[in-house]
Amino acid sequence: MISKYVFRPICHDDLNSFYALILTSKAGLTSLPKDKLTLEKKINHSIDSFNMQVTMPRDELYLFVLEELETQRIVGVSGILASVGCDEPFYAFDRESVHCNQSLDILKLLITRFGPTEIGSLYLHPEYRSQGLGRFLSLSRFLFMAEHPNRFKKTVIAEMRGWSDSEGCSPFWDHVGSHFFKMKFDQADQLSGINKQFIGELIPRYPIYVSLLPQQIQTIMGQTHPNTVPAINLLQSEGFEKTSSIDIFDGGPKVSCFLNQIRIVKEQRQAMNWCYQDFLKGQPVFISVGRLKEFKVYRSIAQYHPEQEGKIIFPHSMSRFLEDITWIR
Repeated sequence: MISKYVFRPICHDDLNSFYALILTSKAGLTSLPKDKLTLEKKINHSIDSFNMQVTMPRDELYLFVLEELETQRIVGVSGILASVGCDEPFYAFDRESVHCNQSLDILKLLITRFGPTEIGSLYLHPEYRSQGLGRFLSLSRFLFMAEHPNRFKKTVIAEMRGWSDSEGCSPFWDHVGSHFFKMKFDQADQLSGINKQFIGELIPRYPIYVSLLPQQIQTIMGQTHPNTVPAINLLQSEGFEKTSSIDIFDGGPKVSCFLNQIRIVKEQRQAMNWCYQDFLKGQPVFISVGRLKEFKVYRSIAQYHPEQEGKIIFPHSMSRFLEDITWIR
C-alpha cells in the first residue's frame, strides 16, 4: 500500500494552493475567510507557533494541511488553537436550569479567558471526500497533541456548526442574535472570524428565558447541521461529549474531552522494532514521524511479525517515510 497523502504543518510555499482550496468552501468556515492576505497572516501565525518555545499554552495556532503527494496539491486543512480567549474573549451561551416555583431553562452568557484548547478550521476539498480522508485529517491533529502535550490545555473542545436551512439561514440567529446585532447571519459569522470586538459590545449580558423562544428554536438548540453530523459522530467515537454550551450565533453544540482520554491518544504507541515486506492485507494504521514543524502523519497498513513478538511489518513503500522515532495508531 503506497501512502498517497501526508498530513503536515502548513508552510509559506502552501499559500497559493491553500487559497485555491479555501475558494472551494461554502458557508461555515469562518476561521479561514476567502481573503489571501488574511490566510497569509494565518500561515505566519502558525509557523511562528511551531517555532516558539512554549511554557504555557496561549494563543498559538497550529495549522496542518493534507497534501496529495503525487500532485503536491493541498486538498485539506485542519487546525488547533492552543487556548481560547487569550487575545480576545471566547463567548458562548450556557443552557442551565434555574429553580424558583418551577424549573426554567435559561441561556446564560459565558465569557472565557485563557480557556481550553480548541480544534477547528477543518475543511476537505469536495472531490476528496472519500477513502476516509476526513477522518485522517481530523484525527491526525490528536497525534501531534499527544507528542507535544505541554503545548496544549488538559481539556480539548470543538464548536460544531449549528442547524441552518438549505439557503444557509440560521433560525436561531433570526430569533435570538439578530435582535442584538442588527446584521445578517452570514455577515456576523464572517466578521467574528476576523475580529470579535463587536460581540462584546452588543451581546446581551442578561439571561434569556428559553421558554420565550418558539418551540422550533428550542428544538434545534444544540443540534448539529446535517453536513456536520459525520464530524460530531467521529469526535464522539473518540470520547468527546456534548456540553451544556452552544454557539451564540447558530446555536450549534460544543463538545469536550480531556486530551489524555481521547481514544487515538490513549491507543498510540511507539514502534520500537520493525521491518519491511510486501503484502496486500493488514491492519490500517496512522504513522506519525518527526516533531514540531517536521511532524508528519501517513496512512498505511501493518502486520505483526508471526515469530518475533512486538515486531511490526510495514510495506516496502513506507521505507522512505519512516524514521528512528515512529509512532503508530
